[in-house]
Formats: sequence, C-alpha cells, structure tokens
Amino acid sequence: MVTSFAMLRACCRTAAAGVVLATLVMASPAARAGDDAALVFDKAATALGTGGYSEAIALLERLSDQGVVRANVSYDRAMAYLMRAQSPKRQAGDLGQAVAALTEARQLDPTLDVEATLAATRREISRRRAQQGLDPVIVEPPLGRAVVELVPETIWAVLGLMSSVVLCIGLVLRTADPLSPRRLAGQICAISGAGALLVFGCLTGAAAHYRNASQRAVIVVAEAPLLDATGKRLTTRALDVEASAIPEGATVYAIGQNGRFTQVNWGSFDAWLETHHLRVLATP
Repeated sequence: MVTSFAMLRACCRTAAAGVVLATLVMASPAARAGDDAALVFDKAATALGTGGYSEAIALLERLSDQGVVRANVSYDRAMAYLMRAQSPKRQAGDLGQAVAALTEARQLDPTLDVEATLAATRREISRRRAQQGLDPVIVEPPLGRAVVELVPETIWAVLGLMSSVVLCIGLVLRTADPLSPRRLAGQICAISGAGALLVFGCLTGAAAHYRNASQRAVIVVAEAPLLDATGKRLTTRALDVEASAIPEGATVYAIGQNGRFTQVNWGSFDAWLETHHLRVLATP
C-alpha cells in the first residue's frame, strides 16, 4: 500500500518538471478562440509549480472545454489531479479524474508511456476502497470487444486488405494447368486468403461498430450506482453482476443518453448512470 502511494508521488514529481516545459504549438484553431491556449497552459504550469493544483485543474479543464484535444494536455491534467489527490486539498473523484485523463492521453497518443502511473493510480483507488471496507470490483470487457481492441482498427483493415490480395493471387494461380504446382499453390492461397479475409473483415467491421456505437468513459466519483431506464437504483436481484455500483476509475462504454442519464456497457451488463458520474474520453 505504501509502495503504491510512493510510486504515485514519484510519478507526479517526474511529470511536474515536464509540465513546465510542455507547449501547445500545435493547438487546434478552436482552442485559440477567446483565451490564448498557450497562455492558459503556461498559467496552469505556473500554478502547478506553486502548489495551486485546483487552479491548474480549472485552467486545464478550460482548455478541454475549448476543444483542445492533445495527449500532453490530458497527461498534465492527470498530473494535476494526482497531485491534488495527495494534498490536504484533495477532493472526492480526483483519482478517477486522473485515471480518465491518463487513459485519454494514451488513447490520443499510444506511444505515451503511462502504464506505470495508471496502474499505481488504480492501486491507490483499491487501497482507499479497502480502508472503507469495500472490495475492489474488477469487471472485464466482453470477449468480442477485448479481441477487437487488441490492435487499432486500422491494423485489422490492413490485414483484411492483405488477405484480399492473397485471395486474388490464389484465384489467378488456380487458372494454371491442373497438373501444375502453381494450381496447388493457387488453391492454398485462395482458401487461406478467403478464410483470413472473413476473419479480419469481421474484426474490422466490429471495430467500426464499437467506434460508432459507443464511447469510452471512466467513472469519476467514488461509486456510480447502477440505475434502470427510469433512473431507479437497481437491486441485487435485478443484476447479473456482484456489485450494484461501479467503482471509481472503472472503464465503461457510453452507448446512449436520455436527459441526465447515460446508458453504459460495463462488462457484459448494460445499465444507466447519472451523466456527471462519468467522463467520456476524447478521441483523436
């Protein structure tokens, strides 16, 4: 437990130096409307350096509201929430917001190394839940989504394209003389290419479906009660999961919205949550 908290402190100290050096040279034009994005970012960096974590968070959240979608902004927002979570001014949901920002940063830039910080933050959430007598609740995504998300959608598409090329080569070679070795090679290529095209085509289609039909989100409150479509809290008998609430920092997928409620997929279970209990992550 102590190790997890110490690791978080070390990650934050390392990142704090990077915050001051970060820039928004490539900030979107929308972000430059009104307040200058670079100036706001500089103010946030200064606030972080002087321990003004709440001020830094407010400034970085302003950038998000203005449409600035960049991995470094999300990462620095995560550091601000983490540092406030470890200070006397900590607020409920800080660690969940940090998980959301780190996950968003990784989603925007897959090369960004945030795994250690993300794991340490989740361990700290579990530690604090244990102090309150609450067990950690770990729900894995459905098998189909887990397989589809192994690699980016573009990789599945490229593999499907390569499979179609192999299929075409096989069909051409099958026109050779029946006794020719090329005929046998063509049959093998055609069968292999057709099978691979079917698999990778389905995975590409599934990835596109998930991208269009759902949005990744993170719980940013201590616990988000599971609700039915009318907003009433679900009872244990109405659930096929062991918990009646989703813990802070858990990943869900928003699939619909109705007023102040958002429908989410959590593992193999669909339910409704208060919209302010989760944060939908920005996409590239």
